[in-house]
Amino acid sequence: MKLEFKNEICPYSFIAIILLSGCLFFYNRPHLNWDSLAYMGTLLELDGKNKNEIHDSVYINLKTAGEKYHFLTNEDNYKKDMFASEEAFYQQLPFYRVKPLYILTCYAFYRLGIPLTKAVVFPSILSFLLVGILFFHWLNKYLSTFIALGITILLMFSPAVMLTSRLATPDGLSVLLLFFGFFGFLEEKKYIYYTIFFCLSIFARPDNIIFIILILVSNTIYNYVKDKNFYKKEYILPLSFVICSYSIIQLFIEHYSWYTLFYHTFIEKISYPNSFVSEFSVEIYIKGIIQGILSLQYSFTYLPIFILILLLSLRNLKLNSMDTLIALSVLISVFVRFLLFPDFTDRFYFIYYLISLILVIKSITNKTVNKYVTL
Repeated sequence: MKLEFKNEICPYSFIAIILLSGCLFFYNRPHLNWDSLAYMGTLLELDGKNKNEIHDSVYINLKTAGEKYHFLTNEDNYKKDMFASEEAFYQQLPFYRVKPLYILTCYAFYRLGIPLTKAVVFPSILSFLLVGILFFHWLNKYLSTFIALGITILLMFSPAVMLTSRLATPDGLSVLLLFFGFFGFLEEKKYIYYTIFFCLSIFARPDNIIFIILILVSNTIYNYVKDKNFYKKEYILPLSFVICSYSIIQLFIEHYSWYTLFYHTFIEKISYPNSFVSEFSVEIYIKGIIQGILSLQYSFTYLPIFILILLLSLRNLKLNSMDTLIALSVLISVFVRFLLFPDFTDRFYFIYYLISLILVIKSITNKTVNKYVTL
């Protein structure tokens, strides 16, 4: 007997209920880490508190939540410094201020009455719900409803995605905005739609500009082959707004240099980054790259790379296909991002997982992207 849903509302209601059950679990079981404390600090800073009040309030909230208090205050010398010194803690905040949209979103939830320790996780939880619904909707255009439901549930409840949805990081929100933008880019073909989401994603994570620039340049090249015109507004405006969004963050938000962040993340934690002075060292950089390569054993990042290689084989590297150019953009973006920030932790690459799956499914079902972008 063939099973089928009575109408279109039923499968969407079903997947929404499944995803909401996950959201409830994530809300009750947030995974607090050091980033959680720093982002809580940025919210309290928006509230007008001074550095002493920020420090005290963060650790009081952490202790009240009863989550990993000892681990986040005494695990190593760095965490001990943060717990003991208001100044050291306050100097960490510029590492985090460069994600203004994520901070403002968390702050809005905090002002609505959500506890501080949960407000910093709430954007990740909400993103889990919305990404899952859009992913199902997108798959449902190319696959049967039951297969689309099965793939969506398996992916969204995979360990890597569930962990990302419990973290106080901008990664979930970043994926949401990029994925909605990418849907607009591939399916809606309306450049205003995807430009808005691409710009917002940069305010959530500035390093998204790598992938976005590659996608927009690929789109420009692809369409130039069709109409021999580089200067249409559909190509110039998205690139201009994306670059302006990134420039606003770099010019108006206090942050540390790339090398300071690199050293702090991969070499040694810096308790007082304001006084950190170190010239770029090739030896130190290579050490960070090696550490990043070793992190691959704890990640499934090889999965989208494999899928994209498979996709390129299926397409026989036909460069007149927009799908193939996007696949190449993903591969280049993963490579460039690794050179700048050598970490294969899954939460940084979830967007590539999603895009890889969409592209390979489109390729298998022989539904390609060959339309012009419109207003």
